[in-house]
Amino acid sequence: MCGSYHNYSRGKTSNHNGDAKKESTGKRTRASRPIHELANSGKPARPYQMSTCFTEGDLINHPKFGLGCVESIKPPNKIEVRFQEGKKLLLHNTAGPL
Repeated sequence: MCGSYHNYSRGKTSNHNGDAKKESTGKRTRASRPIHELANSGKPARPYQMSTCFTEGDLINHPKFGLGCVESIKPPNKIEVRFQEGKKLLLHNTAGPL
């Protein structure tokens, strides 16, 4: 971090102002869409319970964090969920009390 300006930065492009921004493929997946857009998509949100099995792209309604979207599955029984306040790692598909 020398503080000087360099022309190359992997994975980013520069606009005319010199500000860096991420490259966009133009394709928006369910996981990349804002939470409020997902809520209006018509797909119902499932209530969150540790015993329920979720898949990527599922909308869940958590009692504390609110509406979220499952971004990835972390074997054997964890899911990464994007909420309005950030990502959380939650349990799912558990057979009973821990």
